[in-house]
Amino acid sequence: GGASGGSSTVAVVDLPPDDIRVIQCALIERGILHGEADGVWGPETREAITVYQRQQGIAVTGSIDMRTVSSLGVSGR
Repeated sequence: GGASGGSSTVAVVDLPPDDIRVIQCALIERGILHGEADGVWGPETREAITVYQRQQGIAVTGSIDMRTVSSLGVSGR
């Protein structure tokens, strides 16, 4: 990948803390995210998502998209 120049094509994560917590729990169960599910979308969670996407062979966006959510087995309400 090349250096990106501040493009706004990356999906902004706008999830309630409860949803973020669920996703964090799923990542923790897989041993990708370390620490606790605090419901805060921070650099550690973003990195964990990136690692997970790379492992699964899905598009590495570093953000929560439907494909990642369904792959994690987390369903949106």
